[in-house]
Amino acid sequence: MAIATDRNQTWDYVLKSEKNLSDKNQTIFTLKPMTVALEDKVLDSHSFGEGDDGKMVTRVVTGKTSTMILENCLIGWKNLNRVDGTPINFNKDDFLQYLNREYRIEIATEVRGRFDIDEDTAKNLPSADVSEPDTLKD
Repeated sequence: MAIATDRNQTWDYVLKSEKNLSDKNQTIFTLKPMTVALEDKVLDSHSFGEGDDGKMVTRVVTGKTSTMILENCLIGWKNLNRVDGTPINFNKDDFLQYLNREYRIEIATEVRGRFDIDEDTAKNLPSADVSEPDTLKD
């Protein structure tokens, strides 16, 4: 059985560095999945290689790739404040200026990996149990 991706789904994300903070002190980023076209652009910009454990890995999402993902998939935030405590409203035209590089990469990596199915999960899907076709006998 294949697993479909709901491209209309949105979800909230809290930075790893804020997970242990109280809810009122966490910044919540609202994200949506990448479109198929954006996934293709992102894949074209990635390099792939073998990890230390021998499994295929995607190299870190950085630079233009993270910007491209955020411009398309970050759709809002709650509780992002300036140093003086003044709230910053989400504005699609200038939101990137408020996020440092570390945050941009973390959020883009969350979007990129949201619907990835790792090798172990794929092996355990009901659709992975496919028998070999019968071969012709002479």
